[in-house]
Amino acid sequence: MKKEANNWMESFTRNGAVATMGLLLFVCFSVQSAISPDLDNQISVLCDKMQSCALESLGGENVDTANSAFVEKMIGAACRQIRGEFDVMSLSNKVDTAATACLKSMTALSCQAFESDVETPECSALAKMTQNSL
Repeated sequence: MKKEANNWMESFTRNGAVATMGLLLFVCFSVQSAISPDLDNQISVLCDKMQSCALESLGGENVDTANSAFVEKMIGAACRQIRGEFDVMSLSNKVDTAATACLKSMTALSCQAFESDVETPECSALAKMTQNSL
């Protein structure tokens, strides 16, 4: 079962949200310091969504303790990285608001859409906004 968890995490990283979030995090750049409480909260919501989808993908409530702990550890590491990268960069209010909207739109997706690298209009708008700012 741990092999299934590893395969899921590789697929999840390759196909979707973690890769998308990494791209968005590196594209955003600074104007002010510290992320807003709304964005910080939305990062937490996204992390909860990632963990929920990972466990659902592995069998929901039937996931054994070892695999559940593995998923929790991997998602926790990804979320610490996401939060750390947002904390390091400073965001203008406009970009901060767009980033929050992007994360909200991602967490509203079904797990299937979330894991299949669907790009929401809000995330597309954030990418365009940050590309124009570079």
